[in-house]
Parts: sequence; structure tokens; C-alpha cells
Amino acid sequence: MNERVRVRAKIKKYDENKGYGFLVSEAIKSYSRDIFFHISEFEEAFEKGFGPKVGMTIEFEMEQAPKGIKAIKCKLIEEESNT
Repeated sequence: MNERVRVRAKIKKYDENKGYGFLVSEAIKSYSRDIFFHISEFEEAFEKGFGPKVGMTIEFEMEQAPKGIKAIKCKLIEEESNT
């Protein structure tokens, strides 16, 4: 996994107290496990209570870690509303 591509996924689980969570995406079905992310990998800083939430979409690059794939260089993506 030398080539880094930015992909999007939804937050499946997130523990604000521990600062990490897991992502799921239709585009990354080839990976058998959820993708790990940590709050320190986000480009923007968050105040407590205003960070990532389950269901939000993030854009990121993937990197091989000792326990599997992790998301790096993460960014929250504003969903376009149709209203």
C-alpha cells in the first residue's frame, strides 16, 4: 500500500473520551475490518463535544498499521443537503 489515495467513509463508532473510532465505507469493501481513526489525525482542531460524530463523513488517506489499516490526514466533510 505505497500509493495513497484520499477516500471517504462514514463514522461507524467513535469514543470521544478515548479519541478514537472506526469507519465503514462501500468503497473500501475489499478490507475485511473496519478502518481505525484517531482524533489526532484530523487536520482541524475540535473543542470537546464538537468533534466527529457517528454517521458523519470524513475524507482521509489509508496507512498500514501494526493491527490493520488506519486513517490518516482526516478531514470532516460537509454533507450537501437537498432541502
